[in-house]
Amino acid sequence: MKITQTILGIFLFSHTLFAQNEHVLTQTEQMPYFTGCQDIANNSTEKRTCSNTKLIQFVSRNLEYPTEALNAAIEGTVYVSFVVDDAGKIVQPSVLMDIGGGCGEAALAVLDKMPMWEAGIHEGKKVQVKLNLPIQFSLKKEEKTVSNNYNITWGHLKGTTISQKELHANINDGVNVRDARGEYALVKEITFIFEKKNRTIQAKSREGVSSNLKKIAQKSKAGGVFTIIANIQEKGQFVTAKRSFEVVE
Repeated sequence: MKITQTILGIFLFSHTLFAQNEHVLTQTEQMPYFTGCQDIANNSTEKRTCSNTKLIQFVSRNLEYPTEALNAAIEGTVYVSFVVDDAGKIVQPSVLMDIGGGCGEAALAVLDKMPMWEAGIHEGKKVQVKLNLPIQFSLKKEEKTVSNNYNITWGHLKGTTISQKELHANINDGVNVRDARGEYALVKEITFIFEKKNRTIQAKSREGVSSNLKKIAQKSKAGGVFTIIANIQEKGQFVTAKRSFEVVE
């Protein structure tokens, strides 16, 4: 059974502008942006998409399924509320609707880990903005399909052949996966495999290129095949991207 935690990339904003109190708004001329999109023009569709994507990735990486909920097979959506203050800090976190089993606490723990946001702006000034966010907890079997729509990159590797020297040179680089549009995909697990004749060695990691993966690269010799497999999350489903190299002298 694969445990998945996904986030609905939709903020639940009020349709009218009003003050939650004297200083906190629920709708502004420029709503807050999650960090990581500072180089994109404000008030653009591209920046809002980037912000939502970065937020989804952050929650997916930091949300932990509570043991109590797991044992009781509790699934559903927790709705949380928080304020992005005029400095971009998350304050006043609370649970609007809980599903039990510790899921509300797990959702709040993610808010506690959030980095600074880009503050909302109204009438030319940075303001405090209240946001509501749905976070979904689900338990389902891991569904993997091999896709050719993703490109794996690791350091400066090119083509379909690689030397032992090139393998060693890439050891400290991260494995990245881009989709057909060139956008980075969320990598959940990486596998390195080396095959030569009847011998196969492999290792997996959910923490990037770990020491175990590095050992596989170091043991890969000429005459064999070195393969990188990346399991990525796409719209709540798990997709496998794969790239193989013939190892040469």
